[in-house]
Amino acid sequence: RETMAFINYYANQGFKRQIQTICADTLNKRGEDPVFRFWKAWSHDAEGNPNEALREYALAEGKREIAFALNTAMLHSHKRCKLIDQEAVDTLEAKLAVDDKNATEQALVQTALFHWHSGDHAKARTYVQKVAEYADEYVCARTLRGWIDLTCDRHMYVEKSVQFFDAVLADGEDAPGGGAKNNIEAVMGKVAYLELKRSYSEALELLNRTIVQHPNFTPALIQKATILIKSSDWEQAAEIAQRVLTKNPSNMEALMLTILYLQVRECRPSVTDSNLNDLVKAIEAHEPRNAELCYRVARTVARLSGNNTTALQKTHALVEKAHKLEPTRSDYLTELGYQYGLLGDDETALKSFKEASQVDEGNVQALIGVIKCQVMMGKLDDAEQQLEFLNEIQASMGKSTELLYLGALLSWRQKGNREDSVKALDATVQQLVEQTKEMVPSFGFYATFNPQFLLEIIREYLQHCPTEPSDPTDPPSPYTEKALKPLELLVKNVPGSIEGQLLFAKAKYISGELETAQHTINNCIRLDPTFAEAHLVAAQIAYQQDNFAAASQSLQQALSLDFEVRDWPQYNL
Repeated sequence: RETMAFINYYANQGFKRQIQTICADTLNKRGEDPVFRFWKAWSHDAEGNPNEALREYALAEGKREIAFALNTAMLHSHKRCKLIDQEAVDTLEAKLAVDDKNATEQALVQTALFHWHSGDHAKARTYVQKVAEYADEYVCARTLRGWIDLTCDRHMYVEKSVQFFDAVLADGEDAPGGGAKNNIEAVMGKVAYLELKRSYSEALELLNRTIVQHPNFTPALIQKATILIKSSDWEQAAEIAQRVLTKNPSNMEALMLTILYLQVRECRPSVTDSNLNDLVKAIEAHEPRNAELCYRVARTVARLSGNNTTALQKTHALVEKAHKLEPTRSDYLTELGYQYGLLGDDETALKSFKEASQVDEGNVQALIGVIKCQVMMGKLDDAEQQLEFLNEIQASMGKSTELLYLGALLSWRQKGNREDSVKALDATVQQLVEQTKEMVPSFGFYATFNPQFLLEIIREYLQHCPTEPSDPTDPPSPYTEKALKPLELLVKNVPGSIEGQLLFAKAKYISGELETAQHTINNCIRLDPTFAEAHLVAAQIAYQQDNFAAASQSLQQALSLDFEVRDWPQYNL
């Protein structure tokens, strides 16, 4: 039962090669088993190798208990082959027409699982309901029905999914198809439902019991760490991730959560780079053909990497790998362009964005990337034409944050219109706040939140601000006040962003809020004592407070870390 729970978990997470590994290990230990042979074959198909899947499926032929599921899966694999064996397809279709009414309960459950993991919730529900007609108490089928409904896109089904998990967990005795009261998949299903409803305390209680009862079921620990992050208990989440890594140093999810903690809460680039290096090796070892995983990891880590070039080079390599594995995916090419931009290579970024547009003409993000590159390369007239065209196309849907931001860039850089530029920046920030206010921290959240984008917006605001505090009798700079809104959003959600902390301290300094500025810059120096610019800002703040000894000390510290500081405008101020 626990092995099947691992298989379903890995399938849900998109870890196809992990399924091959666990099935191969199980077959080696227990001998031939048609169910594990079936899922080993399925994982080959899911990984894009239908021919190898068919070879594996053939080893399970003749086993009546899964015959219907096997024929369904084989038909699916045959249709995915480059050269389709039409005779085999016709034979399998004929068999399925006959076997549909005679399939065993186990075969129907496996067929339902097959359709669920292949993304067809409607067919999965049809087959699992057939099992209920034969044996309503069949635990495996009831649990599966709950998962099918929970993971579909229809609100009505999602809301009622928990009833199936509760029904299984309410049974005190074992029932056909698996144990009931402590059924691990029913527990994990209810946890997933509670997580969706943000009932985190109840979900954690269930997980704590499961971790005790199933100490080897690592997904329960990973799920606990994930929910703790959503509950803003980052420290405990990091401890659990380390606990998993102590047992298995190459656990990909624990490494992902550790990197997330280091980037969001701490500022330890060398430790982040080490963990990212371990994650890249783990992906290569355990999921070498998983393009989606490479893409997912790269998007989040890059957007949290700030100026960490080492990390950005690694995330760029991951997207490059995803693109090579699936060259027709326009979104991978778009991300490749974005990451070239983060590395400062706008020319190559532009090529990637244009290629992504050619692969999918409807890819709006690729067009946005083209315009951004044109702006950065000084091709402002071309950028303006493209932006006008894109605004017309998107008129019915309203402007996205990126389109508003591009408008702000062009208003200032092309026309020198500060008022229009700042107005567009304000609209960008407001839309970002609306988009993210209901979201909770998670690995995927930070790809959407995109601290790199926020930093760009903040820098645009700050170029309109004074560099020194105004006279107390003068009104505060309205641009500084505006810049503080995205800054507060950034440092609240990513306190480990050292550039965010630095810019927040600068904005507070310019506003004359010297105590807050000092507290923030001290925090910035705590995050990274070798950050020369932070010591320089600390000197400015101390000087403004008439604390000349502290100002001199901070200035000397900045110089000792980076001698080029004396060439910076702030040094002479």
